[in-house]
Amino acid sequence: MIPELGSNATTGERRNPTPTSSTRGARRDIPNLGLAAREYAEAGQPVFPCHAIGRRAKAPLTSRGLYDATTDLDEIDWWWRRFPDAAIGLPTGAAGVTVLDVDVKNGDGFAPFMRLHNCGLLKGAIRMIRTPSGGIHLYFPGSDLGNRRLANHSIDVRGVGGYVIAPPSRIATLGYAGMYREVCKYPGPYQALNWAECKALLDPPRLPTSPSRNRGSLAPLCDWVRRQPEGNRNEGLYWAACRAVVAGLDPGPLVAAGVEAGLDGFESLATVESAVRRVGGIR
Repeated sequence: MIPELGSNATTGERRNPTPTSSTRGARRDIPNLGLAAREYAEAGQPVFPCHAIGRRAKAPLTSRGLYDATTDLDEIDWWWRRFPDAAIGLPTGAAGVTVLDVDVKNGDGFAPFMRLHNCGLLKGAIRMIRTPSGGIHLYFPGSDLGNRRLANHSIDVRGVGGYVIAPPSRIATLGYAGMYREVCKYPGPYQALNWAECKALLDPPRLPTSPSRNRGSLAPLCDWVRRQPEGNRNEGLYWAACRAVVAGLDPGPLVAAGVEAGLDGFESLATVESAVRRVGGIR
């Protein structure tokens, strides 16, 4: 879902929310970040102010944090008159957006992000944001998904009970500084992030296998599954999973190979589980 690979993504000079004519003329006493916060609120997205500098950068400025978020324009005006450089906090979850957070400062989240993208699991995103640390925020329609984390892959989800800092906020921490910038907007149709499929691809479950000794590598089977043409993918995956179980190998990585071949994530997982039950006599 990076712009170069998303053919209809729109980019341009207007990368951040810009005050509309209705707010620009009548609200000259409000800082630019306040005008941007108003624009989010006018679009139905509650906002709240956050620290922009120092050790507490990105932390809420209000006592209840994201639970103080509002679309009340008078309250928003008051906040940004008082804290003109405050970063804009957006609560995530069902009432707003769900955000895939790709981290690069504490690991390399870009490689797993590209795997998700190349397997078509990031379709439905609304827009992409570049963070000051060099990471990516990918916005999806809000859902009831909570906060999730795949620490080994440097990828998080900000959902119910979480929040993100929104463009055009600027922050300066002890380690980095800069602006949150909109890279592109996608044309739709928009759809919620399917986190279960993302997790199955990046972190497949270790399925139970027969107790026989491990006698080889799963890599050739994974490579073979990835090369299967449409019409033979499910049967091929089932055959490969059976071979893995007989050999005493963990067939979990074959779930990701099936997805990379073009199968639906849940279908791929169900096929591998079926092979485990059939050959291993499980359940």
